[in-house]
This record gives sequence, C-alpha cells and structure tokens, in this order.
Amino acid sequence: SRSCGGVLRDPPGKIFNSDGPQKDCVWTIKVKPHFHVVLAIPPLNLSCGKEYVELLDGPPGSEIIGKICGGISLVFRSSSNIATIKYLRTSGQRASPFHIYYYADPEGPLPFPYFERQTIIATEKNIP
Repeated sequence: SRSCGGVLRDPPGKIFNSDGPQKDCVWTIKVKPHFHVVLAIPPLNLSCGKEYVELLDGPPGSEIIGKICGGISLVFRSSSNIATIKYLRTSGQRASPFHIYYYADPEGPLPFPYFERQTIIATEKNIP
C-alpha cells in the first residue's frame, strides 16, 4: 500500500511510506480471527530524531512495542489479529523511503526460523 495509512485486510502485503505532505501515517493491519499479524521489517535508514516508525500491538491507541529508525531486520508478531504501524516525521523533514512486509500467521507457536523457511519454500517452487 503506497497511500499514507489505512486499514489493510488482505495479507500478505507490503507497506511503502508516502513521500507526500502528510507527516503522520497510520496503517492498521487486520487479519482473520485466530490469526496473528507478523511484520517483517528490513533495516530502516530513517533520520533518527526527525522521523521514525512505531509498532503497536493492536489497534491505534494500543501499547507501543517499539520505536524504530534504523538498525537490523526485525520480525514482530502481534498478540491478536490486529497490529498498527505509525510513521511520524517532523515538518520540514523529507520522507525517507522504507517498506514493511505483513503476513497472517495461525495461532500457536511460531515456527522457527519462520521467514527463512518461507523463503526457502518460495525459492524451491521457482526451481525448474
């Protein structure tokens, strides 16, 4: 989704930040009941102090799990079927590009290593 925020219901998907005039973007991801939202966040390269991403465990207004502006890849799994991503920047700060992937995962233990296993399966399907 390239728009600045909205409700996303059809995983898997990919969120892109907007380079428009909006300073605050909020994406709420809702998956089927008895599923969890899994977010795969590649390393971000945002201008720390001027722009960052917040992860919330649930709908807007829920507990903030983390604020991210850079660092290593992260994987987050919500405790319910809803997660929220906020992108915030100060006025005058040009939006830095980033993307975040989202998936739905059934309740139960998270398979390990989750994303590596999915990548291997996808790669094997592409082998002629």
